[in-house]
Amino acid sequence: DMIPANCAGLKYEATFTYEGDAAVMVAQLKNMPFHILGVLIGCESGVECCDEISAAFDGFPTNGIEQSAARRDKYPMGEAVRNAGLRAVKQVE
Repeated sequence: DMIPANCAGLKYEATFTYEGDAAVMVAQLKNMPFHILGVLIGCESGVECCDEISAAFDGFPTNGIEQSAARRDKYPMGEAVRNAGLRAVKQVE
């Protein structure tokens, strides 16, 4: 069961399971019979999937896919901080 026990009372139109291909998720969501306003993730492991899905919809708030790795991997995260002109810890890849 993919729905957490504390969310059991919520009403869902559909539940989708991500199986590694964001394009499949995008197609499933675009085929829903209503207007979708946004995509939320429930945990860090969903960052890249959420980025891909949100970037595929016009008008969605999105972080884009260009910096997905920097939101999950500490090395690119530190380099993104440094590239933004902020002080960052010295690190070795």
